[in-house]
Formats: sequence, structure tokens, C-alpha cells
Amino acid sequence: MIAMIDDYKKLIGRAKELMVWSGTSSIIGWDFETYMPKGGTEQRSMQMAALEQLIHEKTIDPEIGRLLGSVKASPKFKDATDAERRNVHLIQKAYDEQTKLPADLVEKIARQYAISVDAWKRAKAAKDFSIFKPELEKTIGLIKQKARHLDPNKPAYDVLVDLFEPGITVSQIASVFEPLKKGLIPIIKRCLDSKNKPDLSFLNRPVPIDVQRRISDKLMAFVRYDTTHGRLDETEHPFTTGMYDDVRICTHYHEKNVMSSLYAVLHEAGHGLYEQNVPVRWRWQPVGTTCSMGIHESQSRLVENIVGRSRAFWQWFLPELKAITGGVFADVDLDLMERAANDVKPSKIRIEADEVTYSLHVVLRFEMEQLIMEERATASELPQIWNEKMDKYFGLEIEHDSEGVMQDTHWASGLFGYFPDYALGNVYDGMFLDKMAEDVPDWVHAVARGEFGPVHDWLRANVHEKGNLMDSVDLVKAVTGKPADAAPFVRYLDRKMAKIYN
Repeated sequence: MIAMIDDYKKLIGRAKELMVWSGTSSIIGWDFETYMPKGGTEQRSMQMAALEQLIHEKTIDPEIGRLLGSVKASPKFKDATDAERRNVHLIQKAYDEQTKLPADLVEKIARQYAISVDAWKRAKAAKDFSIFKPELEKTIGLIKQKARHLDPNKPAYDVLVDLFEPGITVSQIASVFEPLKKGLIPIIKRCLDSKNKPDLSFLNRPVPIDVQRRISDKLMAFVRYDTTHGRLDETEHPFTTGMYDDVRICTHYHEKNVMSSLYAVLHEAGHGLYEQNVPVRWRWQPVGTTCSMGIHESQSRLVENIVGRSRAFWQWFLPELKAITGGVFADVDLDLMERAANDVKPSKIRIEADEVTYSLHVVLRFEMEQLIMEERATASELPQIWNEKMDKYFGLEIEHDSEGVMQDTHWASGLFGYFPDYALGNVYDGMFLDKMAEDVPDWVHAVARGEFGPVHDWLRANVHEKGNLMDSVDLVKAVTGKPADAAPFVRYLDRKMAKIYN
């Protein structure tokens, strides 16, 4: 152990300080998306920029570089535990990255984030891409600058992907996505060709928002999302933020689409669980954070889809839903609800896509981000490229850009490189499911009884409690004994849909 080396203790103290400031920034960002007055954008952009500049300055303090050098040069470093070595590695990685970024660029990106997101919200409401385009162009330019500063010798998109999924390259993602795409297409075709097409119009029955809030409370309690250390709020686009004792999730309610928020809450609660379950012993250390966005998405999508769209879940929750909604769905039986929850139908909107077609939405965005970062497409061309790909992959015609290129907040937020993690999460889930079924074969029966405990405990022991002890590719291999592979996820969907669609 090196925990008693003075410079190591100082280094961890610096890391804690940075995590506290980053947490402060995330809560201010949450307020920006939820309760901030509409007219506060310009002021908030200055506040967020100031905070990011402060965090950047603290991250690149030369004293951190000196402490890193001192700790690694110490003869005692050879006795460091895995967690201590990982802490040093993660601090070094962050220090190396941030020292390459000019302070004025960090400030510009933070300020542009607030302005761009505000423009996106207004443009989406007005269904007018021209409102968003100039701010998107500025954001893209700034993110390209960021990538060049981080590593001028690497393709920009490889640099950006590594920020969300460390240790993986664009070519590696493509090598996983190609068999994923090839495996999904025939499943989609079989589902669409099936004659099992019941009337699912009952899903559009109005459910008052206050009733949907009670549904959300039931779901959060089921998955053990701790609302004494978290909360649920409403925003345009569902998201999760925060850590440890303050983890906040958001949803968006549609009166005539109860399933939209139902699954958004399960999804975000899956994210929330991961943040809440990081080991207490590692709090305020880099190792005491979540592993990667791909693993994060695996946790949210496992709760939302593998559990939440299972027949077992609806065996328990359908009677609960009927009771909460006062009989709105009184005539719906288990077979019909299971079929509705797993309806495979090409959709224009990613967050409302079914479990089978969802990954193709991610592939589309992955391909578009490559075009953007390789400068093979301009911002002006994005709506047309998007629409052409939607027609090619889904046979859908986009009527306006708010249901097309402007449907997601990610690009407005500068999160280029994040999208692949959604489909990587699916891939990891297929592998985790195989292992969980081996370790906890009774999990399905427990869910049917309204007990999430076996799933929760397996995820906590195998994923959550590992914190950031290793990169995602290593974590997946440690849990399953195998490298990332799309085949288990494809097999899971093939078996499931064969039963549902006869």
C-alpha cells in the first residue's frame, strides 16, 4: 500500500477537490435543464464557463504533475494496490489531457454549450433547423479544436470516442457494430413480416401526468433507486446527473404515451443505480467513479429492456399499472402487453425506438459523426444526410428536422463520440445476461414476483462495486471471461422475438 505516502495523500486530496467542483458543475447543469428561468441562458452560460475554467485551472496545476512524478518515483510504488495504481493512472490521464487544452478553449466550449443547447431547444420547438445551425457549426468547430489539442496525431473521432469509452477505437467499434447490424436486420424483417399484429392503439389512451408520476414512483421503488439520495424531475430530454449521495434523474411525460416515460424512468434509474452503488470505500477517488459511458448505458438498458420489457416484469407490473391508472388498461391482458412492450416497428425517434431497431439508430449517428469529424459533411448537409439514412435503414420519411437531425441534445451539448456507447451498452448487456442467467438462474421468477433484488445484487457485485478499477473492455472480460462480442445480444433478441412473434 502507498496510501501513507504523503504525496499520494496530497494527490488524492487534489482529486477529491476536483470531483467536488465537477459535481457542483453538474448540478448547475441540471438546473439549466430543469428549473432555470427561460431568460437566464446568457447569465448561466457565463457561470458555467467560469466554473469550467476554474476546474480546468485546478486540473492542470503543475503541483499535480509534481505529485504524480513523486509518487511514481517512490520505491514504495511497487507495493501499490490495484486501486492505488488505477488512481494514479486516471489522475495522470486527466492531467495529460487537460494540460493540452488551452484555458480559453475550455471556457469557450462551456459557454457555447449553454448557448447551443438553448438554440437547439428553440429550433426544435419551432421545427426550424436554421435557428440551430449557426450554433451547431460553432460547437463542431470548437470540438474539432479540442480533439486536435488532445492528440494531433490521431483522427479527431478516435480522440473523442476515447473520452467516453477509454481504450477503444473507431475501427474496434465498427468491428463490433458490423456483425450487430447484420444480426439485427433479419430479426427485424421476421418481426415485420409476422402476422401477429394485434391492435396496439390502447397505448395511446390518455393517462394524466399526475398519474404517470405515481407510476414513476412505483418503478423507482421497484428497482431500488434511492430517492433519499436522488430525485426525479421533468425536462425536454431525459438524463441522469450527479454522484454518490445526490444522483438526479429526469423524464418527460406525454399524456397519450404512458410507455415513453415509463421506460425513460427505468432507463434513467438504471443509470442512477450505478452512480449510487459505487463502493463507499472509494468515494472521492478516481477509482470511485463509474467505468465508462458504454458500461453506464449497459446498466440503464439492462434495467429498461432486459428486465423492463420481459414477460416476467409485466406479470408483476400489469396489475399494478391497472390499479394506478384506475382501469384505463383494464381490458389488456399479459400477452397483449408483452407484445406491446416489444413491438418492433421502425421509429423516427431514437429514445422511443424498440429494443431491436434501437441499435440501428446508433449506427446511423455513429456514421454521421464520422462524416462530421472527418470533414466529409457540413452542418448544412446534415439534415439531408440524416433523412437519406432514415429512409435507407428504416424506410421512414422525415417530415421536419425536429423529428430528424434535431431530435437529440447530444450534438448541441458537444457530446460527439458519446452515441456509440448506447449500442456498445446493448452488446455488453447480451454478455452480462448470459453470465447473470448462469449465476442467478431464478432472476426471472423473482422479477415476476415484483422482486428486483437478485438482479440488483448481481449488478452491484459484478459491475457497480468495480467502480473505475479497469477500462470497459477489461471489465467485460473480467465479468464474462470473453472480449466484447455482439453475438450474445443478437441471440437474446432472436430467442425473445421468436416467442413473442410466433
